[in-house]
Amino acid sequence: MNEEKKKLVEVMLYDKSADDVLKNIENINDVEILYVFAYNYNWDNGFNTSLQLLKFPKT
Repeated sequence: MNEEKKKLVEVMLYDKSADDVLKNIENINDVEILYVFAYNYNWDNGFNTSLQLLKFPKT
């Protein structure tokens, strides 16, 4: 994973609100980014994010 992707994941995990993260996920088509995000996500923060992740891949 390159540094640009790592930075995006870090921003989504630590610097954005839950609503902003959900909006970002809708626009990401890179499975590697979504995988790393899901792996590092704090699932105690709720399941709305996981539901959004389950919509990938978009058809």
